[in-house]
Amino acid sequence: MTSDKPKKRTLKDVLVYLASIALAGAFLYFAFRGVELSALLDILAGASPWWILALLAAQTLSHWFRAMRWKALLGSSGKNATVNSLFGAVMIGYGVNGVVPRLGEVTRAVIAGKAGGLSSSSALGSIVVERVIDLLFFGAAVVASGFLYHGDLYEAFPWLETSIYVGAAFVFVAIVGLALMIRLRDRFVALVGAVIAWAGKIGARLVGVVSASARESALAASEKLAEKIGGMMGRIVEGFGSLRGAGNYAYVFFLSGAIIALYAVVSWFGFFALHMAGVSFAEAWIMMAIGSIGVMIPTPGGVGSYHALAKSVATGLFGLTARAGLAYATLVHGATYLLHATLAVVYALVVKLYYKREATRDEITNETA
Repeated sequence: MTSDKPKKRTLKDVLVYLASIALAGAFLYFAFRGVELSALLDILAGASPWWILALLAAQTLSHWFRAMRWKALLGSSGKNATVNSLFGAVMIGYGVNGVVPRLGEVTRAVIAGKAGGLSSSSALGSIVVERVIDLLFFGAAVVASGFLYHGDLYEAFPWLETSIYVGAAFVFVAIVGLALMIRLRDRFVALVGAVIAWAGKIGARLVGVVSASARESALAASEKLAEKIGGMMGRIVEGFGSLRGAGNYAYVFFLSGAIIALYAVVSWFGFFALHMAGVSFAEAWIMMAIGSIGVMIPTPGGVGSYHALAKSVATGLFGLTARAGLAYATLVHGATYLLHATLAVVYALVVKLYYKREATRDEITNETA
């Protein structure tokens, strides 16, 4: 079981964070290169505030559906967690991810654990399951884009076809692995542990030539890795185990589809906000699907990576100018980024007040006892 205490940042964490910042900077340079900032600001200044509000409403609704799906994934372990509290945890997680990539998942697991009275490990396990489901649906969205585009999508983006094949192979392996974990959990965990232990012994023998202490360190590292992987597998199995019955699977499937559809609506409303009414919903879907790849790249909040990909789609597929494509990317990303940051701050204050009230209540109870 994981601890509810935040993990102390290490030098490795700092270096990874600095690398993500550098990566975002490189993508931003690539995206904004050759585009006049004044012309870009002129396009943004003419954006429709009503369509921006509609965009934000659709984005917020998608996150609410995500909170509903999360509660379903938690099952009986999350019976004390409300959809509202989970929604708050989701928004705080997005806010943290906007600063430090991937840290938001751990943060919202801790917050949901405390608010819902469940262990952070259970919450984190459900988030891992959620990510697997997201990958499946986003992969399906990208594949669907190939059929929706009136032309050769893979000619415009040669790397996309290879990515789909690699992603499909990964998803297939993941599904088979999950099926084995769920049906043969103990045996599968034991097998993985045995393989890691065997590899650790081989590695220990090799480094043992250098020194005995190196050999002991290699053995300890392999044991720690086996324990970590076993714990992660247990959390994944626990997350899928909460979905009992075809009805629950259908409910999660429906919510997952609704989330993807709302993301496409957000993409579509972004075009309307910039008075590009000629863009169809199918084209907005393609923008959402390929743009989501940029969000998955480990940059803070998808900064830079989303801009570069969205601009490439706008210019390479829709025939828009680089200026218009970048204005679109800046509007959609900026609006959602500010939404996440604002709601993260609001719910963080709510959580702080909640804990303060609970602490005061405990003090009064102790004094009167």
